[in-house]
Amino acid sequence: MLEVSSSKPLASESKGFAFWVELVAPGLPSAVIFGVCFNWTIEISLVVTLSALWLQNFLALCSSDYYDGTIFHRNIKGFMIQGGDPTGTGKGGTSIWGKKFNDEIRESLKHNARGMLAMANSGPNTNGSQFFITYAKQPHLNGLYTIFGKVIHGFEVLDLMEKTPTGPGDKPLAEIRLNRVTIHANPLAG
Repeated sequence: MLEVSSSKPLASESKGFAFWVELVAPGLPSAVIFGVCFNWTIEISLVVTLSALWLQNFLALCSSDYYDGTIFHRNIKGFMIQGGDPTGTGKGGTSIWGKKFNDEIRESLKHNARGMLAMANSGPNTNGSQFFITYAKQPHLNGLYTIFGKVIHGFEVLDLMEKTPTGPGDKPLAEIRLNRVTIHANPLAG
């Protein structure tokens, strides 16, 4: 489970809340449970291709506590929320191989809905550890970012995140922190 906390109330919320994010691999057992300090649940369905580099990278980073304590460092209303950078600046993060890895773009996967989960990058073939979740359809991103999942439950949590006020560089004024990730069933484990 991945625990996320906020140093200030999100948006107009004055009480603490917790949510759990469950990554479910279609046709396989649950892959990752994210526990978040917001009392709601977000369930994400992963696109599982056992040979995918993103899958190896993401699950290994989750299981190694890499994301523990990181923040969502970028939040743009109507666009997306981004995290996965251990420096919290949007400029850090690396893959399990210690270097960037290639995009794995599938034409059948589009940024055609709210809640699409994709690798964040700084250009072609520069994937590391950062990821983002869309707040709306983003067709201009098609073919540029590796999509690897989508939210299937818990859109009210995205609503709260999206409403969180931001400051310079689109950084949330209320810190949204990923405290801990626990993998419950890894589709790569034999």
